[in-house]
Amino acid sequence: MAVNNNQSYTIIVSALAPLITSAPVTSAFGGEPYEYDVEASAQPAATYFVFGTPPFGLPPGLTFNATTGLISWPNPQPGTHPISVQAVNVFGTDLQSFVLEVTPVAPLITSSPLLVARTGSLYRYQVHSNG
Repeated sequence: MAVNNNQSYTIIVSALAPLITSAPVTSAFGGEPYEYDVEASAQPAATYFVFGTPPFGLPPGLTFNATTGLISWPNPQPGTHPISVQAVNVFGTDLQSFVLEVTPVAPLITSSPLLVARTGSLYRYQVHSNG
């Protein structure tokens, strides 16, 4: 007597090429910390790369975490900075390019003027600022 045994299997393949889902932070102020946390959907998890557009390269002081995708710049310098981010895994890549505009911050007056003056007398006030 012959016995037939059938067994069914369902195989779920969880593979996903990276897709960058976060919107870049494209503006900053000079001297004020800048951060952009790059997010991507990917399976397996993506590794991130960041680079500046030739011939500029990345701005001095800008740092990048290839595992988390966090771009940090503690002291951004005013100007226009082209930046590209790439998310990569074994199934593909995604590229996001943007321009970071860093606006200079106007100096802040740090001194306080004398509030009393005499008619007919010379009034002097030395202004101090942070920049």
